[in-house]
Amino acid sequence: MASRKQEGCSTMGSKGLEAKKEKVAELKEAIDGAVAVVLTDYRGLGVEAIGELRRRFDEENVKYRVVKNSLMRRALQGTQFEGLEDYLVGPIAAAWTFDDEVAPARVAARFAKDYQVLEMKGGWVDGRIVGPEALTRLASLPSKEELLRQVVTGLCAPLRGLAFALSAPVRDLTYAVSALKTKREGAQT
Repeated sequence: MASRKQEGCSTMGSKGLEAKKEKVAELKEAIDGAVAVVLTDYRGLGVEAIGELRRRFDEENVKYRVVKNSLMRRALQGTQFEGLEDYLVGPIAAAWTFDDEVAPARVAARFAKDYQVLEMKGGWVDGRIVGPEALTRLASLPSKEELLRQVVTGLCAPLRGLAFALSAPVRDLTYAVSALKTKREGAQT
């Protein structure tokens, strides 16, 4: 009878192990190809605050998931994110994106400023492992859209000036003709 219990336990253990392997594979697949990963410590956040944080991440097309350190450590093995294991201490949630390298850090930093609880522990950006200080500096950068808008505005300003300068002779001629016409009409009356 004892051997049946042991068999049952080992069967349950293998099912648990298989479930963990599936979770690791799922997490590895989820972050594969990400352009940025930021690890956060979410201690002190209530259910409402975490919901708000998830909403903000969703708006920026950033995935956010609370993960067990042991599962995350295994998911990172053999990937470009391997150096992040040093930051897997305490409760961890991972934010990652496939679009804007700055978005996870920017959203986390703004949220931390509003709620004063969330902490960025470390991350992977542009092929490098970075600490919390670098993430904070990175978060202050404008988004890609803002940068493109600034470039377009910078390129358009000289063109507007050129258009204004080129239209000046025509405008001056129009004013001169109008003045002559007014002067002539005044002389005829």
